[in-house]
Amino acid sequence: YPPCVQIEISSICNYRCKMCFQVDKTFSSANSPHMGYMNMDLFKKIVRELSGNVESVTLASRGEPLMSPTFCQMLAHIKDKFQCLKINTNLSLLDEDKAIALLNANPQTIVFSLDSGDPDLYKEIRVNGRLSQIKKKLELFQTIYDKLNSKCIIRISGVAVDDRQSTLE
Repeated sequence: YPPCVQIEISSICNYRCKMCFQVDKTFSSANSPHMGYMNMDLFKKIVRELSGNVESVTLASRGEPLMSPTFCQMLAHIKDKFQCLKINTNLSLLDEDKAIALLNANPQTIVFSLDSGDPDLYKEIRVNGRLSQIKKKLELFQTIYDKLNSKCIIRISGVAVDDRQSTLE
């Protein structure tokens, strides 16, 4: 087994970031056999096989994990089964229940994908996204993080795709 495995629980994303394959409609259309959500039975089977054999699992890949209809149940199932659990998200679908589920799963790291602190540039890069909405999601997350006294590492990541990008404000 490799030391780290990435599990894609959703290949579907609600954004169409200009640097992502999701902009290719021949690949990401709803009719594509490549698109969908992992069902809970398959997720449990994968976790069972990897548990004790793999140190680290990341819930991420081509899609937005929070789009999975069973996201919260998956987090409850995977809790404490690996030395390191990491989750990547664009934050757009975060609500109180998902924030609590995220933090209660005891991940070592949560990565929020943001590419610009400028609202216009953010919207241009993260097509379908609005930075004002993401800032509210971050505030909600911070409140819950503090309330639960979480020790999870929070990272902000981005992809340099435009000379106008600068640090997040």
